[in-house]
Amino acid sequence: MLDILRKKKEHWVSALIVLAVAIVMAFFGVSKFSDDQANPNQPIAWVNGDVISQRDFYAELEFTLNQYRMVLGDKFDERLFGSQLPQQTLERMIQFKLLCQQAEKMGFSISDRELADQIRSNPYFQKDGKFDAATYSKLPNRGVMERRQRDQLAAGRLQGYMTSRIKSLPADSEASRVLQKTQVELQYAAINFDQLAPKQAPSPEAIKTILQNEALLKNQYEARQVEFTDPGKVQFRQIRIGLPFEAKPETRKKAEEKIQTVQKTLTSENFEKVAKTQSDDEFAKKGGDRGWVVESTIDKVLLGTLNTLQPNQISGVIEAPGGFFIVQLKDRSPSKVRSLETVKNQLAEQLARDQIKNQFVDTTRKRWEDLLTQGKSLDAELQKAGVQLKRTGKFTLEKDTIPQIGNGESMIEAVYDLTPSAPIAKRLYFYQDKYYYLKLLSVTTAAASKEKAPESEPRKTEAVNLQRDLFQSWLATIEKQASIKISSSLGKKSKG
Repeated sequence: MLDILRKKKEHWVSALIVLAVAIVMAFFGVSKFSDDQANPNQPIAWVNGDVISQRDFYAELEFTLNQYRMVLGDKFDERLFGSQLPQQTLERMIQFKLLCQQAEKMGFSISDRELADQIRSNPYFQKDGKFDAATYSKLPNRGVMERRQRDQLAAGRLQGYMTSRIKSLPADSEASRVLQKTQVELQYAAINFDQLAPKQAPSPEAIKTILQNEALLKNQYEARQVEFTDPGKVQFRQIRIGLPFEAKPETRKKAEEKIQTVQKTLTSENFEKVAKTQSDDEFAKKGGDRGWVVESTIDKVLLGTLNTLQPNQISGVIEAPGGFFIVQLKDRSPSKVRSLETVKNQLAEQLARDQIKNQFVDTTRKRWEDLLTQGKSLDAELQKAGVQLKRTGKFTLEKDTIPQIGNGESMIEAVYDLTPSAPIAKRLYFYQDKYYYLKLLSVTTAAASKEKAPESEPRKTEAVNLQRDLFQSWLATIEKQASIKISSSLGKKSKG
């Protein structure tokens, strides 16, 4: 019934997503191109303050060349690409970085559970059709791979969202009219398996077994090292001259003149005294003292400047969100990773807890998925587990969103497949940290026009091209507005 209204969304495969093939790049590490680089972590570009390192750039360049080798075979000649390929590769990496930043701003986050599901479903990490933890534990640079995989999923979700917002051509007006008239009501449940899992403490025997497994402890320690890392901190003072958002030119000029006047009077000895009288933020009464601040919570522009200073040294004028700043470094405490020996008991207990939770989650989810595959309802199971069943109320599908849930594309596509005789979705759908159970309660479909023209392939192609062109135009606008700095053998340039 609803299937006749399905929008055939043919998403173009963006080069921005292809470049983030995480597993391949994780294996490359530092490629042969960067053998002569003294520091592979040295930035080759900055995108709104985020770094693209030489390590990542040369790994991506080698990956791109390998792709050409696979396509061209014996006809491949590296010399044919000249200097254009490095420039094009960096440009794609910059665009992908921008896409990831936009995904973060718009709230397209990827949960740990969703990332784990993606990794477990990868055939490379499977043995006899099932995820093999031993194979995965042998993967070098797992943290890097997981970060890139997470970025790839978030960027893909954003791209799908953006292209789905782009309406089709005027020739689709009949399908749009039918969608506007078709009303659907669903019953749904939002399921958080982690919250349903029993909160029982692991047995001493389970913890002891894990403590005896040195290989497991070592692998998990490396994979979770961020959990055992004390973050870097900076102790500093600041003077701020506030600047309103979108300040008028005259307001901006006055603020600049004031901060420059303050700068001329500053010394390392009188910074505290000047801050008390001249700074216009809440730290002024403390002489600008910010105390010890975790690096990740400091504005990127301020942190970048602080990282160039020696203790008691004063910076120049810095423009950052909120106004103009001058900072004085007092001290710094670099991040420190606690040793495995000091955290192994804590790690073993956490792994034992995870085993209990994961066993419950995997068993329960599989049982429920099996029931759905058979077309059976989960109503009784969900009520027994204390999961609330809700109704969306009547809505139309033209806006590509489900009331109370959102615009999860896979769920919207699933709704088109539901019928009164087969009202239950065949699986659970993951969206924004939860799994969703869907059941059709009612549908009222408008009659289609008798003169409805068949959808032609050229028209579908034209619609896809329109989506692609508008998405690329949007991304080009984002790039123009971004602060991009490139410093490498490719040449130096700045934008923004």
